[in-house]
Amino acid sequence: MRNWIAVGVALAVASALAVVAGGAGGGSPAMASDNLLNGPSAAVGLHVYLSHPELAPARLRSRFWQARQAATRAGGVTAAAPRGRGGVFNGDTVGLPQNEESISSCGKTPRTLIGGTNDYRFLLDRQGNSTGWYFSTDGGHTLANEGLLPALRSPDGTTVLPSGGDPVDVAGTACRHLYAGSLNYDFTKA
Repeated sequence: MRNWIAVGVALAVASALAVVAGGAGGGSPAMASDNLLNGPSAAVGLHVYLSHPELAPARLRSRFWQARQAATRAGGVTAAAPRGRGGVFNGDTVGLPQNEESISSCGKTPRTLIGGTNDYRFLLDRQGNSTGWYFSTDGGHTLANEGLLPALRSPDGTTVLPSGGDPVDVAGTACRHLYAGSLNYDFTKA
């Protein structure tokens, strides 16, 4: 049964994407301003529309409602499991995007989670750190802590290198060690 529900979700999403790519019923193709699927991250748009079908463009709404209902029946979407702030796994209060997610878990239910993203809150950070990190001890329902990974000094000690994204997060055996890493590089040297 689960396999058929997964196929139904996949077909509903593929159908919605086909409408985006080719236009709806003879109309013009969707423009970037029409929906989130044509933005810089279609995966983010899919997540938003599957979580909130009412936000999808009118011509796609029914397909995202169908996909959400199929996913809910399969256990893939929980109707009201708040995480972090406003249902997302970060503490962002200004609405800047996060992408290139990395997450690891350990422990028994509720699981401990350590996650990271390219976090655009770097626009507000004095040092320009752009790797977000997020920590939960209850399976992601709430955040125990979060922030931006700090800058590091260059090996010769002369330059401060802000965290630069591309996060990697690893939870060690039995949650004894949690690791969060990212790139740190000098933008002024090519």
